[in-house]
Amino acid sequence: MKKILSFIFFLMPILCFAQAHLGDSYSSLQARYPDIELQMEFTDEGRPYTMIDHLLGTFIYYFDSETYLTDLCVQVPNDMQDLNTQIEIYNNKYVVLSENNWKAYLEGGGKMNIELIYNEEYETYLFYYTY
Repeated sequence: MKKILSFIFFLMPILCFAQAHLGDSYSSLQARYPDIELQMEFTDEGRPYTMIDHLLGTFIYYFDSETYLTDLCVQVPNDMQDLNTQIEIYNNKYVVLSENNWKAYLEGGGKMNIELIYNEEYETYLFYYTY
């Protein structure tokens, strides 16, 4: 059991990093997840988005209305255990700016901001991934 948990713990950073997909197109997301039928939807303001359920929660990918590339990703963790796991991973992998904010330095020189926000309306925590 310990070996399985250790394997999952070391695999989590790879899974978490890969899931923000900032700068990807809708077709790139479809290619990454061929087993998932994606649906392009639109917010009340007309902004395109799609959702994918992952290991640590549901990820909502928002697309720029002109380029149709993802410029925002919001994650809703499945439960408090997934939330705490992800916070621990981010504290170890990225630059900690505060107890709810991290900066990731990406390959190729890019940067990603990760912010954890409590949404009072839905009584849940959300991770926001932006450039």
